[in-house]
Amino acid sequence: METYLFHNGSIVTMVKDGGSPECLVTEGGRIAFLGKLEAGRQWAASRDIQPVNVDLAGAAILPGFIDAHLHPLPMIFFAMSADLDRARNMADISHRLLQHAERVDRSEWIVGVQFESKRLPPGEQLTRHELDALFPDRPVLIYARDGHCVVANTCLLEGVGIGPETQSPEGGEISYYADGTLSGVFNEKAVGLPLAHMPTPSPARMIEASQGLFDGLARNGITSVGAMLQSDDEGPGGASARMESMVVQALRDNIPQSIYAIVIGKTLDGINALIQTPLNAAENHTQTRAFKIFADGTFGSCTACMSEPYTDKACTHGYMTLGEDEIYSRMNSAHLAGFQVCIHAVGDQGIANCVRLFERL
Repeated sequence: METYLFHNGSIVTMVKDGGSPECLVTEGGRIAFLGKLEAGRQWAASRDIQPVNVDLAGAAILPGFIDAHLHPLPMIFFAMSADLDRARNMADISHRLLQHAERVDRSEWIVGVQFESKRLPPGEQLTRHELDALFPDRPVLIYARDGHCVVANTCLLEGVGIGPETQSPEGGEISYYADGTLSGVFNEKAVGLPLAHMPTPSPARMIEASQGLFDGLARNGITSVGAMLQSDDEGPGGASARMESMVVQALRDNIPQSIYAIVIGKTLDGINALIQTPLNAAENHTQTRAFKIFADGTFGSCTACMSEPYTDKACTHGYMTLGEDEIYSRMNSAHLAGFQVCIHAVGDQGIANCVRLFERL
């Protein structure tokens, strides 16, 4: 790899009283020298190195940013789906889905992502009926921005065998119309019911979709990511996301960032298996050191555990997706094994409950 000498700009070290270095030399992708410009040139000359001279022309160099919470698989998945970001009404959503459907093979599901129900005007909603009107004979799944809610149409539900008799898993919620029929809306752990049947994209298509995504992060200064990786059916992706760690391993050469893997699971089996892989190798700029637990939901789906009812959905104040004894058991196991304990807790009551468990730990 080339050696570069950067100068004539602001070099920010983030070290207290660290002064203002005149130059920075990198060798093999690592910082090799930091100090006065002339001293940097002498350092290179003493090693018979002819560095590439980079005149910053007043620009700044600073440590890379860390995205501490990134879901690699959904990020790639979103790139293959209809983008409903900032869609303001059902007409806009319909237009985007219909355009996307023209590009998708009829053997595949039509998937929309980044949907936010709170952006819809009063009187409009997105449920099974609205999707059926657009696509009566093709399976459709809409993924909420927060990842904790999906909406499916009748074609999809009938195709995967989900009906009125389907039981919601503990920590999940299946929504119904007033007449008792399925609305097509699934929250929290119930999200996994339709997702478990989603056709898996080919590796080639996933690699193609990932091209440029992580380079885009690098261009915006993100050099390290905290990657959320499911190891079993625990998590917003349900059973369909079990392969998340395997996908990231397969795509590692396309990800320029350092990776700090945060493993989601019911037990430590997944994280213990992952520390034996290249996702826990210093030479691969990757380490697996944290275990994540989902304790409640999100504001967008009105499932974050609150101490008072929601103003826009007074019939609920959200809920804990796991009992406190189960949360503590997982926390304790991870802590004793030497892993960092990470908890998804969003609502004020959910946070208070988890703080109390940390104090107990």
